[in-house]
Amino acid sequence: MKLKIFISFMVLALITLLVGGNTIAYFTDTAKEELIHFVAGTVEIEFLGAHSVNPDDPYVEKRIVSWSIKNTGTNEVFLRAIVIIPDDTKVDENVEFNVTDSNWGKDNDGYYYYNNSVPPNETAAFGLEVDFSKVNDPTTLLIDLEVEAIQASNDARELHWH
Repeated sequence: MKLKIFISFMVLALITLLVGGNTIAYFTDTAKEELIHFVAGTVEIEFLGAHSVNPDDPYVEKRIVSWSIKNTGTNEVFLRAIVIIPDDTKVDENVEFNVTDSNWGKDNDGYYYYNNSVPPNETAAFGLEVDFSKVNDPTTLLIDLEVEAIQASNDARELHWH
């Protein structure tokens, strides 16, 4: 009989310890809060003047065209650009494009990425050398440049573009 009372007492003590320990752990648990940073502002860019090539100029094998992109927003931005040739333009596959500014690098996705961030009210130049030296017949070429901007903070470039 004493053994049954002792075992009952031990089981009751064990249950009390488990319930009490869990209750204390519940009320004393802490977690470290991560700070969330919000950046308020705008991301806007604009082209400063369109580049034009005079069609009356004599034919040259290599021609430089350039665009200036201004950050008109309030946040620092990263830029990427893609050269687009309209579908209705007949382009010889021997026409080559080379960026003239070392601040731009071409990635595997076809975009040229500006290596530095552009602060508000600052500009970035995108220069493109168009090489016709391997083309048999002189041609007219329409070039469209599409530029995108993304905020330079909070790793937005790595999260959304790569």
